Amino acid sequence: DEAVVARRMIANGVTGIDAEFREDERLRRLKDEGMELASMYGMIHFLEPAKGAREADAFLASAASHRAPRLMVIPDNFPPDCDREKALDGIIAGLADFTARAKKEGFQVTIEDFGAASSPCSQIAPMQRMFDSIPDLGFTIDTGNYFHAGHGDDILDAFRLFRARIRHAHLKDRPAAAPQGYAPLGQGALPNERIVRELVAEGYDGWFTLEEHGAKDIAAATYAAAAVLRCWLA
Repeated sequence: DEAVVARRMIANGVTGIDAEFREDERLRRLKDEGMELASMYGMIHFLEPAKGAREADAFLASAASHRAPRLMVIPDNFPPDCDREKALDGIIAGLADFTARAKKEGFQVTIEDFGAASSPCSQIAPMQRMFDSIPDLGFTIDTGNYFHAGHGDDILDAFRLFRARIRHAHLKDRPAAAPQGYAPLGQGALPNERIVRELVAEGYDGWFTLEEHGAKDIAAATYAAAAVLRCWLA
């Protein structure tokens, strides 16, 4: 039962959620149980202007309705056999426009390093171009997604390069021998503890989202991850 799980999450110190902008009713139910909205996310198809405009409008309307603290945009994947430099230019133009619109309405926009291999956010270089082009764009660091994408980029390099842009953090772990597999937080190959400790030492006081997808019992795994995170924070 969703309400029971929400109450148990709160009792175990997990008090917030990330929600997709289309999850209006689910988000309302969870907020009624006492969960806070940590971040609202969603894909915008900037390379399909009419569709992207509808998504942007819906995203901003939902964000205003729920008073979202920040918006994480997932840009289009690169289409097969496209001119990636030209496609990236289009994505950056759309993302810049959305970020400016959101700022006028009081919202911080972020992107995350993303796990889909065809995403422009699955490698450091395209993300660097996004940040260089859009001064108000923030970073949601996800500790497991570069490893999942398989291009060889290191999350610690992104952490070093983009740390001044970090506005939110997603924590997940993966086995060293299975980049697309699951490991409980703190038991895999990813430098979660280092990133958490360094962020907090530098004054970060934002949310840490625990992503335990792949666990047989996601709720129990999330409670355990919360206990690990509390240890690191202490």
